[in-house]
Amino acid sequence: MLFSNEIKLLIDLGGHTHNNRLNIFFYKPAQLQISWAGYLASTGNKCIDYIIADENVIDEKNSEIFYEKILKLKNIWCHLSSSDIKE
Repeated sequence: MLFSNEIKLLIDLGGHTHNNRLNIFFYKPAQLQISWAGYLASTGNKCIDYIIADENVIDEKNSEIFYEKILKLKNIWCHLSSSDIKE
């Protein structure tokens, strides 16, 4: 750990979305760093330890392209869709 602020867990909820803060993770400020919810693909950031996914989002074939370890939870459902709301 680069900093001694004793952060145990840091979770990214945005991934590569607009105004993300992924650069913070490169400093490894937390002992355990996880990506979840806001971006269902690999962040490409080797400093993020895990990505949380459900059993249907990431299959075995695609898991090879992830830098993060994939933590598949049985009782969650991650969903990605576009909005039907017209601007």
